[in-house]
Amino acid sequence: MLKYQSGFTLLELTNVIVIIGILSVIAIPNYMNYIVRAKISEGFILSSKLTTSIADYYAYTGKLPENKQALGIPEMEQLTGKYVDDLKIEQGAIHIVFKEDFKFDNMTEKGVLTLRPALSDFYPPNNTITWVCGNATVAKGLILKGENKTNLPTHYLYKHCL
Repeated sequence: MLKYQSGFTLLELTNVIVIIGILSVIAIPNYMNYIVRAKISEGFILSSKLTTSIADYYAYTGKLPENKQALGIPEMEQLTGKYVDDLKIEQGAIHIVFKEDFKFDNMTEKGVLTLRPALSDFYPPNNTITWVCGNATVAKGLILKGENKTNLPTHYLYKHCL
């Protein structure tokens, strides 16, 4: 065989295509989960100012705010991002509402992730708030406040909440 006629055989090319196919079957689902978890983290970034404001409000008044207006945020003002539709406050809990076009596992409604304040039940009470996300459990001696409205699949939340 002449030197300029050498090349890959059909069997070698087929092996390369099979290897690329196997790698893509493994990588694409993991990449999609990574993308969804990255989008969820936007909600945590946007809610960080609210958690600080709620903690300050609690330290000053001794109670949790009922809504945004108690914190001085007008109700009509929405706190939004690229994937977050709104941040709502109800009895101290923060509900992160995701946009309609950002669906989770064939859900029919908007995704919601709740951050609830956990307060110490020791006497005298200290003004420290621990934030609990979703359906995560709390340590003994902490009391959760606010309703949990989380409807996101837990496999997307494991790095953030558990």
